[in-house]
Amino acid sequence: MFRCDSNLHLKHFIIIFKKQITLKIYNYISICLFQEFYFNKINFINKITKIISYFIFLLKIFQLKSTNFFYKLKTLRLVNNKFHTFAFIRFIILSFYSKMINVLSYTNLKSFLLLWIFFIKQAYL
Repeated sequence: MFRCDSNLHLKHFIIIFKKQITLKIYNYISICLFQEFYFNKINFINKITKIISYFIFLLKIFQLKSTNFFYKLKTLRLVNNKFHTFAFIRFIILSFYSKMINVLSYTNLKSFLLLWIFFIKQAYL
């Protein structure tokens, strides 16, 4: 059985034939690197799913509209993969589409933003 923690230094392959070296390197690339890439991808998708579910949960608590968020989510690209920029842009858009018109709406939106940032930090830790 091929182990992913095996070293791929050249000194381990000097005695082995070329075909076996190629097979061992192929196994390393196909099994170990793919596993690492696959699990990192799954982990990233789980984090994004968690953050969006927290967002929907907070929307329901603060009674905000979510249709505009999901419409603009399709067209927005993350700059340098930094989620705080994304959260800040979403907060500005949400502030214009809030159902609440009184002075307390800003306090509610501020609470919404702080809670969402807290959840984002929890998801990425």
